[in-house]
Order: sequence, then C-alpha cells, then structure tokens
Amino acid sequence: CHTIDGYRSIRDVLKKKRWSQTGISRRISSLEKMFNSVMPPFAGNVVEREALAAYLATLAPIEPGEVVETREEIDGATVFEDNCSECHDYAPDDTLFISMQKYDLPRISYLITKLDSLNDEMPPFEGSDAERETLAKWISEQFKDEPNP
Repeated sequence: CHTIDGYRSIRDVLKKKRWSQTGISRRISSLEKMFNSVMPPFAGNVVEREALAAYLATLAPIEPGEVVETREEIDGATVFEDNCSECHDYAPDDTLFISMQKYDLPRISYLITKLDSLNDEMPPFEGSDAERETLAKWISEQFKDEPNP
C-alpha cells in the first residue's frame, strides 16, 4: 500500500514524524492500532521487524544531537496530532484521556517521558521538552467535564 517516494510515500511520513529507529520499531509492532485500525498487523517476527525498522530509519535519518526546528508557539493539539493520533482518538472515551484524568500536570508530563515503559506497544515520546510540557498541559485540560466511562 505504500511506496518509498511515490504513492503514500513512507519517506514523507518519516521526514515529517522524525521517528527514531526504536520509535519506528514500536510502531511496526502495533500497526493494527494505528491509522484508525485500517493497517493489518505486522506479519513478521522480531528479527524481521527490527530489520524493517533499521531500513526505514535510513530513508529519513536523524543525526544524533540534530537540532530540531521549533515553532515559536507550540500547540498541544498539534503535538497530539503529530505524536499520538496514529493510535489515540481525540475522544473522552480514549484510553489516553481516561487514564490521564486522574493525574496532575507534573505527573502527566513525567509519564510522557516513560511511555515506552508503561506499555510495550507504545513508542517513546520523541518531541522536545517544550512539546512534552505543552502536550501534558493540553491533555490535562481535555474532557474535564466529561464523566468517566
């Protein structure tokens, strides 16, 4: 369904998202949960998944310590869209919003740094500290008046 540079260019996705090889690997392992559940699960084994992640990482390499372009004003909804929306819906019944309702802002910010240790299928958050703080604040403000399901 995807090509490198043509139809549904995977290189374009990788350039935009700026995922590390680890982030790519974690996403491959949970494809069926991404993109509104239209992707089939990855059929390969762990070795094949890691080989695919290593190859995909070469299509849009990120240099260690590379300076990431920052926006003057970071928007929480945009950070969510760029980093979370492949698997999470913007909805009061989504597991992200349900689980985070019980935490204060500092705890949410901390948990964002530990995503990949909270759930094996979660990729690490690869945004900047400013993006993490903005995302945490935005998450903490969503669906406050909604009852817990």
